[in-house]
Amino acid sequence: MARWFLAACLLVTVIAVQSLIVPRGYRLDLHPYPGDGVFKGKVRIDIINTGNQSVDSVTLDVHSTLNVVDREVKVTRVANLDSSEEDEVSMEETSLTVTKLEKRKDIHKFQITTKQSLKKDVTYQVEILFDGTLGSDSSSPFYQSTYSNSKHSQLKKWYVVMNLLKGGGAHYVFPCFEKPNLKTWIELSVAHKGDFHVLTTMPLVDTTNVTSEGVWVRDHFSRSPPMSVNSLAMFQSDFKHPPMGENNGAKVGVWGKEDILRSLNTAQKMLPAVLVNLELYLSRPYPLPELNLVALPGYTDDKPIDAWGLQMFREVDLSKKRDDFWVAHLLAKYTSLQWTDHLTTPLFPTSLTLALSKFLADKVAWQLEKPVFNSYVSDMYGMYLEYDKPGFTEIKSQMEALNATKIRFVLGMLEHIFGPHSFRQTIQYFMSSKEYHAYSETDFWNKLSDGAYHAGVLIRNKTPVSIEQIVRPWLQADRLPVVTFRRNYINTTVQVMQEPFVLNDDEDDVSSPAKNTKNYLWWIPNIVVSQNNLTVPVRNISWLKPIASQEVEMKQYNFTNNQFVLFNPGSLGPFIVNYDLKNWELIAQHSKRFPVSIRQQLLHDSLTLALSGRLCYVYAFNVSKLIEQEPEPAVWKTYFGLATRLRTKFQGTPVAPKYDIYLKKMLKSVNAALEQPERSESSWKANFRAENKRLLCETGHPTCLTEARDVQSRTNTSNPDEDKITEVIKQ
Repeated sequence: MARWFLAACLLVTVIAVQSLIVPRGYRLDLHPYPGDGVFKGKVRIDIINTGNQSVDSVTLDVHSTLNVVDREVKVTRVANLDSSEEDEVSMEETSLTVTKLEKRKDIHKFQITTKQSLKKDVTYQVEILFDGTLGSDSSSPFYQSTYSNSKHSQLKKWYVVMNLLKGGGAHYVFPCFEKPNLKTWIELSVAHKGDFHVLTTMPLVDTTNVTSEGVWVRDHFSRSPPMSVNSLAMFQSDFKHPPMGENNGAKVGVWGKEDILRSLNTAQKMLPAVLVNLELYLSRPYPLPELNLVALPGYTDDKPIDAWGLQMFREVDLSKKRDDFWVAHLLAKYTSLQWTDHLTTPLFPTSLTLALSKFLADKVAWQLEKPVFNSYVSDMYGMYLEYDKPGFTEIKSQMEALNATKIRFVLGMLEHIFGPHSFRQTIQYFMSSKEYHAYSETDFWNKLSDGAYHAGVLIRNKTPVSIEQIVRPWLQADRLPVVTFRRNYINTTVQVMQEPFVLNDDEDDVSSPAKNTKNYLWWIPNIVVSQNNLTVPVRNISWLKPIASQEVEMKQYNFTNNQFVLFNPGSLGPFIVNYDLKNWELIAQHSKRFPVSIRQQLLHDSLTLALSGRLCYVYAFNVSKLIEQEPEPAVWKTYFGLATRLRTKFQGTPVAPKYDIYLKKMLKSVNAALEQPERSESSWKANFRAENKRLLCETGHPTCLTEARDVQSRTNTSNPDEDKITEVIKQ
């Protein structure tokens, strides 16, 4: 315990001294040796003492695996031509005497102590030579790998990738100040063989020979705007690109192996339009001269390597044939990070950044393209059941992804409350205040609060007092709410109750809901429509307080006892709504077709409530009959998963045969409407067809049984070798 306490005190002392010294610029020279698995480098860091007193040491972030060449460490006072000092010392460079070098491998720090003090507001330069080992896979911050240019070629070619993880990867590659808020310019140069080229944050300005024959050359890149060291990346290869376009002067390119260039055309053509739409929404031009995307062979993570001006994707994500909406959504989701993760940078890794990228991707993709068939289905409806998967909270990556999805839909809820125009202006206000700086989640919510008061969403001296107060329960809870809306048919009031949604873990007992063990409560937007007016209000929306039960007056909505009421229409907020049984009956009896978003919501909420034991199956099935003549694939997509889960739950019970009859009736119409497969149909439609047929066949549909018997008969009577030949001919 004493050792731990001493180490903590030393770390606090190091950080306190470190905060006085800040970087003013980096000149970084790298020389990777692909094949040999090593790299060398030199960094010259301009630093300045911002404290009120002189100090005699500089502390840098250096990982224990990075080797610093001690004898080459230098500290120099830089000539200050603007100095008002009368002494001549300020007018010339002065070398300081290094008296001590201390490597703290346990906390990955490197401290340089000098004989002379570092004076306040004077610029110094620290020069360090270093070397390290290239990793062999993408989990390493600096790694090498190989690829074959075609499936017929055995020739392996090298490439080198710098992958500085947002949690902190730069100190694995070079000595630096790694805090995200310590932004400054970077000048990078990279040595490589002449038949390779390098992509990085900034464009190439010059190339010089390292060897007289030009076998090795060094590329010099232009100085960057202020940036975090972990926003830097580098890619060295012999990749090529389709014809490049320009976006108001910014070059945009999609790079890949020579044999996949044709398949990169869609992404290359779509990228400029995506950037223009992001610029318009954020009211900020793309801040760099170039943006390059790389289809990276051997990379398997579905999250790209994300750096400023350079992003590296799985090869399949940029090269596989997809519909244009899918491509636009993918590109917008990750290129938006150029603004929200690099132009401004989170102080700590946060799900908010990914949530913002998902929110912006929805805006841009729907602006540019219309989804084909069911290529886009909101993933809101998958969240409720995801939280109940065994051991889910133990898988960090899944939890982070789900939290980002949840926050994205909280942003959508806020957008409706603000109104799209006011919300967009508030996002722009946040970006303008934080560009080239770092931000915390509190900074973001505070800017939204300022916008909320300006737009009249929040009222002074009335609760809720801030957007952060509203969103905090949504961010902290690892559940989503189910809100019960129980009408009083004698007067015009409604009892509104809320609790966390939890599935019944007992598969044999479907008669009662699972018990909640956590006391989560949320601020809920009070958005109501009725049978005589399904227009969703967008003005003067109030918030229901985070209490378990409250009575709310509904006189202003002007509905009668014989008309249904819908709360949270179209799932404007990420929560399930339950009603009293009479209101469910009135909804099921409605003869006119609801809007698509409400049809999705009613199907999802009624069947999910039935699964959790909160709604009688009869009422849920009566509501879900609207699927029988449903023309929208997105609504069917919402239905399939829940219908399959219900069928699994009923197996072995007397209900199972009756449920299969019900399913067959629902599914036969859509199966007939799909008709026969077409050679040119989208993969989304083919997948939809397969999913529908799978569920239909599980119910024992006669057509499926006949097809299965035919296949079995051919298998029993045919020659296996002949079948193989026939299949080859067909292919």
